[in-house]
Amino acid sequence: MHDGAWFGVALARAAMVTGDRWYRDLLLRELLPLYLKMLNHSDELFDPSRNDADQPVPVTWEGRQLGPEREQGFVPDWWNNGLSVSLEMLNRRDGVRRLTLPGRDELKETGDPECRLSGHSLGMSNHMAQDLAVLLQAAWKLLADRRDPEEVALRTAIGEAARHLEAGRARRGHPNIPAVVAAYARANDDAAAEARLPALNWEGLARMAHPLAPCRGGAAEGAKSPHSGIRG
Repeated sequence: MHDGAWFGVALARAAMVTGDRWYRDLLLRELLPLYLKMLNHSDELFDPSRNDADQPVPVTWEGRQLGPEREQGFVPDWWNNGLSVSLEMLNRRDGVRRLTLPGRDELKETGDPECRLSGHSLGMSNHMAQDLAVLLQAAWKLLADRRDPEEVALRTAIGEAARHLEAGRARRGHPNIPAVVAAYARANDDAAAEARLPALNWEGLARMAHPLAPCRGGAAEGAKSPHSGIRG
C-alpha cells in the first residue's frame, strides 16, 4: 500500500514534467481509482467484526485498529487475494500458521502451510495516512483547472477521500498530522484548515519532521476534528 501510494506520486510528477499521457493515464485510470475506492468506500469493503489473529493486540497498535464499527477513510496495511505470503507467519517459532497481527484470514479454516495472505489487515498506521495524503495532493494538483467531466469527478472524489482520511485519523486521536491536514485543506478549499498547517520556516519544518507533531493552532492530540463525524 505504501509503495503504491509513492508510485502514484511519481506518476503524477512525471506526467506534469514530461506531458506524457502514459504516466497520466496509468495514474488516473488504474492506480488512483483503487485508493479512492478504499478511502471513500472502506465501510463497504472492510469488516472489523472478525479478527483471525491468535495473538493479543500489541500495545503499539493503540489507535491503529479498525473497529468496532465500519468506517470510511481506512486503507489496510495489506489487502490480498492469496498471491503474497506473510513473513510473520513463516517466521513464527511455534510453527503455527496463523496471523499474529489483527486481520481477516480467508484461508484460516482450510489451513495454509504456504502462509499466503488472503483477506485484509485490520490496521492502518499514521505513516500510511501520510503517504496517502501526499498521493492525494499530487493527483489533485495534476487535475487542477481540468474541465473534462471524468477528471472533474476525480477531483471531487479526491476531496471526499481527503475528508475521510482526515476524519479517520482524528477519530484515532491524531487530528493534526500536517500532510493529512494539507490534503484535506487544499482539496476542499478550507481556509481554516490551511491556517492550521505549520509555518514554512525552520520551526515549522522541525514540526513536520515528526509524524505526530501538532499543526499550528491545532487542537492537542486526542481532540476531535470538526469533520470526524462526517459520513457519505
